[in-house]
Amino acid sequence: MKKILAFNSVALLLVMGLIMSIFTPTTAQSKTEIINWKMATAWPAGSGLQENVDHWVEKVNKLAKGRLKIKVFTAGELFGAIEALPAASDGKIDLAGSTIWYAMGELPAATVALGARIMVLTDPHEIQAWLFGGGGLELLNEYVQTRYNLKCIGGVFIESEVCWFTKPVSTLKDLKGKKIRAVGINMEFWKKLGVETVMLPGSEIMPALQRKVIDGADWTLPYTDYPAGIHKVAPYGMIGAVHQPCAWISPVQINLDSWNKLPEDLKELLTIIGRETMHWTANERVVDNIGFWEKMKIEGAQFTRPSEDLRKEFIRVEKDLREEYRNKYPWAKKFLESQEKFHKRYLTYWHQLYPYYENPELK
Repeated sequence: MKKILAFNSVALLLVMGLIMSIFTPTTAQSKTEIINWKMATAWPAGSGLQENVDHWVEKVNKLAKGRLKIKVFTAGELFGAIEALPAASDGKIDLAGSTIWYAMGELPAATVALGARIMVLTDPHEIQAWLFGGGGLELLNEYVQTRYNLKCIGGVFIESEVCWFTKPVSTLKDLKGKKIRAVGINMEFWKKLGVETVMLPGSEIMPALQRKVIDGADWTLPYTDYPAGIHKVAPYGMIGAVHQPCAWISPVQINLDSWNKLPEDLKELLTIIGRETMHWTANERVVDNIGFWEKMKIEGAQFTRPSEDLRKEFIRVEKDLREEYRNKYPWAKKFLESQEKFHKRYLTYWHQLYPYYENPELK
């Protein structure tokens, strides 16, 4: 962990230095034209995920020095949470602050690139390396653009999520008959374990739990879970890389026509601030999570880990789903093959550089 945090801290300094060094408003556009963009998000105002989007927008508005101004509308103000992506793709707005997880009906293989359990990659550092150095983001954008007129930039890293339940869960028997909120391939993961699933946007999770429509939910991290109060209506959290060891969310999806109209220096500015936002979520936001985690425990949240039998079931389902997707979706096969090649190189490198880096595959 120290290795990853140190790496991210240095990278963050380099990113911010690069922003300040490259961005000087010298083009004709900077003197005469103001670009005004509208953005709709999938997140409720004040939620942790909305704060991630706000961070990116605030940096852009500040460093663009008046040349580009982005006005943000949170979930429900212009479009519903699920409608933000298609609205941006259709040009009704210039960009969305959402997640491709909400487009699984049209892009079912995208989950393989975003961090579901069937993903080959195993930790946030490795996902960063694959996405931004190993061609992962280029592959994802190529796939997204088979259905959407969008460009994904930036990144928000999510550690292993808690699965919140209204009653304690740690065995397969405990799970049977439960109904939980999930998205993407995670819905199939839970179904294979005998769990009924329903796809809900984040803004509808708490009402569904309060009305007892669902028995639990996989949502996100403490910086979103705690302010929402999920631990007060579903106080039993199952932890331990259950359905999603770690994940990546592109916080910004830009209409390609709007993107192509931007001057090159503004494109570079938006991209670099996307990287800065990624490092911010991997560092400062971790500190937020620690604080909220401690508060939830003080306020009565209880945490369990899967039993050994349930862990074995997780692994079985993970392998089955991986091969199902590999055989069913050509793009899932592309993502998995790219990840497998990168994963082998990544493990070999770290094992040789850091002998203490646990690597059972190479022993």
